[in-house]
Amino acid sequence: MHENLISDFNMDEIVEDDFPFVISASESESDKHILLLGPSGSGKTTFLRQLRLNVKGGFSRQEKSIFLDIIRENIISFTQQVMQKVDFSKNRQLQSIVSQVMETEALNTDFSHKLVSDIQYLWSNPDMKQKSKSIGTDLFTNTPAFITRASIYTDCEYIPSDIEIAQARIRTTGYNHSCFKYESSLSIRFFDVGGARSERFKWKSIYPNAKLVLFFFSLYDFDHVMFEDENTTRIDDAKALFVETINDESLSGCDFHLVFTHYDRFEQRILFSDDFTKFFTNYTGNPKDPKECFSHIMNIFASITTKGFIFSTTNLLDAMDVQDLATKAAEMVK
Repeated sequence: MHENLISDFNMDEIVEDDFPFVISASESESDKHILLLGPSGSGKTTFLRQLRLNVKGGFSRQEKSIFLDIIRENIISFTQQVMQKVDFSKNRQLQSIVSQVMETEALNTDFSHKLVSDIQYLWSNPDMKQKSKSIGTDLFTNTPAFITRASIYTDCEYIPSDIEIAQARIRTTGYNHSCFKYESSLSIRFFDVGGARSERFKWKSIYPNAKLVLFFFSLYDFDHVMFEDENTTRIDDAKALFVETINDESLSGCDFHLVFTHYDRFEQRILFSDDFTKFFTNYTGNPKDPKECFSHIMNIFASITTKGFIFSTTNLLDAMDVQDLATKAAEMVK
């Protein structure tokens, strides 16, 4: 069992020379394969992107510039998703703005000052802020901060910072992989998969040769419903997916590490709302103790399989947490 890995996000604390990972330009049959599995929005891609940001030469200036379009897309898509949940029919003054923003293409659009002004005006509506909380971690986690400073993203020459790159949300399709050297000798290939239901059938193609599975679940989303199926909660989907994955014969030789992400936001929900007890009506512990509430969720996952696994909590926007998780994963496949 791993110790919880929770601390404040501070990019200045990164000491690259002490981090035993470097980017590897080559692949070989001797690479140790680590699979990043789990439902959509659980943090798999964020982990791998943060890992690249933590090492020297992780992203070139050209690669970083691509994230400007991604941030713009996050702002427009998130705004449109929330708008669909808000009734604007009684506010005639907003009708023109609502129509224009809803008809805006999220990608390859003119991200003008006028568009930014319209989006920020919509977000001044209290109903928008209230409805946004039901969207879940997929876009809610960091997009509001992007919206607040959206005017800087109208500059086509703007290069997003490492923090902004870590915060940007990309839906993965199929799978991606990145190669690293650990302690100069161990070659590791991390595979990041699309977690949406429509993508999961592709996972089996990367099961052969896997040594370790990092299975991600977002604690913040404990009571949210799936993007694809509003009749299924994300935790129920994650439980079923976890059981299916850990019992898969193709992965019988793998170690499993259950990674509970977004603990920092989960902690805030526990401290400042009664959402946990509303959802887990059988919970009898302290409703304002994040550790007790987490233990309740952990016990739920432990109760649904007889297979052994280790677990940890982490904040994926904390560079040191990501370094710690990556190092422990590498040590497990040495």
